[in-house]
Amino acid sequence: MDMLYRRAVLQDSPEIARLSGQLGYPAKAEQIEERLASILNAADHVVIVAEAQSELVGFTSTQDNTKTQQVFRKEL
Repeated sequence: MDMLYRRAVLQDSPEIARLSGQLGYPAKAEQIEERLASILNAADHVVIVAEAQSELVGFTSTQDNTKTQQVFRKEL
């Protein structure tokens, strides 16, 4: 079975809600749509969905919360 991985879009909300419920995290499509709308354009966050035979079969999200710090040290 071929899998297609792509970035999520708002129209995926009902299927993400369905999958989330199967995992024990029930949510309404409207709730998922609100959450997606707030993060889809964030530079540090990505939501990926997996499709098989034109059906959403999985999703994941990740956020880059690492902070790069530069440390300068001067020897006296």
